[in-house]
Amino acid sequence: MLKIGVAYVGEFYKPDSKDNILAGVLTLEKTGTVLLELCGGFTEPYELFRKESDAFKRADTVILGNVVIEGKTTPISLANCYIKKITGTNETYVSQEVLEGIHIEKYEDVVSTKYSFTCTDITKWINRNCFTREPIEKKNENDFVVWESIKYQYTMSETWTVENVIEGLNISLIPTWHMPNLGGSREYLQENILVVFDFQEPVDLLEFNKQQSKFLNLVTLATDKKQERTMLKMSMGSQKNIRVYKFGISQRDINNYDELDFGIEKSKPKQFYLNQLFQFPNDINEWGQLIKTWYASFDKYSRAWTWCFSLCCKDTDKRVEEQFLNYTIALGDYHKQSFQNAFDVNFYTRILQMFEGFSLYSLFFEEDAPKLAEKIDRARKCFVEFSDDEYIKILPNMHLLENKFKILMSYYFLKELRFSEDEIVKIFEKKYWKQKIKQKKLRGDGDE
Repeated sequence: MLKIGVAYVGEFYKPDSKDNILAGVLTLEKTGTVLLELCGGFTEPYELFRKESDAFKRADTVILGNVVIEGKTTPISLANCYIKKITGTNETYVSQEVLEGIHIEKYEDVVSTKYSFTCTDITKWINRNCFTREPIEKKNENDFVVWESIKYQYTMSETWTVENVIEGLNISLIPTWHMPNLGGSREYLQENILVVFDFQEPVDLLEFNKQQSKFLNLVTLATDKKQERTMLKMSMGSQKNIRVYKFGISQRDINNYDELDFGIEKSKPKQFYLNQLFQFPNDINEWGQLIKTWYASFDKYSRAWTWCFSLCCKDTDKRVEEQFLNYTIALGDYHKQSFQNAFDVNFYTRILQMFEGFSLYSLFFEEDAPKLAEKIDRARKCFVEFSDDEYIKILPNMHLLENKFKILMSYYFLKELRFSEDEIVKIFEKKYWKQKIKQKKLRGDGDE
């Protein structure tokens, strides 16, 4: 198993030039970057002087290799590679995805019926203890963990399986654990939730990524925090233990596991996502209905939900006007699919109709719906038509307008997931009402 921060020595080549084998060092950095430093290069010298060379672009370049992992030679495939820098004749590549245990030349070559993966912080959103434990007296090496003179029995929580989320796909949530070998005097168990996609018929990695992205989008919208897949396991033919690592996220931001220190009583889990939209259901039937409804809704409103997915988490790289315009796109796409006679109306009419369908409008918005719709429409036109004078007037209020968009789209998102009005009110009271009161106090409007 590849480990973060460890350099692996090996030999590497491209699928179309298998005779050109170069020595190199593969490193999985904590920043989420996979670096391959080669002794030499695959690029012809004259190509290095061409600005339009594909070698410097984010192309779907694949590099194959064999590296030594824990004393064993292991096949490696690096996908989505591009040149980061050239030092003399030596090239350094960056890869976005690493497949351990197999050589592939394209995604279509990877086919399996079962994929299992973990993602960032899913254990804390689901908020289920993977273990229950009580002090025991009798020792049994298979059932008990011993730490000094303290003995505990750990019983795994049950697996939750939802069949036919879409036709031919079952999704399971499996509690897992392991004990990291840290050395020293401190040892602990780590628990996690393994997500398993079980297909009735073999599917390639591209189709799996498509279905997996829907799952991650749901968790992202529910938690208001971007979720990424951290590792993927699969089997293919005689290869039973293929691992796929997807990078581009900082490993420092990943906390998959809930730690259980030996000899220390574990307190009741705290709610991790203070800004989450809703908590994971406590009942498997509720979870089954939720995930099936989401997959059906995503297929219908894929464009709108994709925009919301990228916007519901804080993204410091996007300017506020970009966020605002992206919300207008999401709103327009949702309106076209969900409202009658919605294709031949202007943006003002779209947002006004969505305000009129928002049953909690008077609780969160103080302005009349037509007036607020006109203000948002004017801001949209300002950014589209690049009117400098209007831009200066509108920019100070962009955060407030963006927040109104977020509340509006959150409402329709919950409605599509079949939350009742009472349930939505409770959710909004926790997430948005306190924020509204705080804003009023800052403006000096009283202590409502």
